[in-house]
Amino acid sequence: MSGSTSRNTRRHTSSEAEAMARVVERLRQQFPEVPPDAIDAIVNGHYEAFDGRPVRDFVPVLVERATRADLEAGIDMSTPAEQRPRTPNA
Repeated sequence: MSGSTSRNTRRHTSSEAEAMARVVERLRQQFPEVPPDAIDAIVNGHYEAFDGRPVRDFVPVLVERATRADLEAGIDMSTPAEQRPRTPNA
């Protein structure tokens, strides 16, 4: 039983990583004026907020929405994430 669980976890982790790569690519296309490193930093900050959460199905969608909201609001990329105003999850 634990063998199948670990295989499912690996498969889930891989698909989540692929989904996050697609999120980053979409955001880079939608916000070409924002440096790619800045988008990566914002995405990673939101993604890290979900560390340890057991339900992972919607993490890429939630990260994309939160990042898009930050970018649309013109969040200052030089401000550390913990000092930025938090936007409600869309």
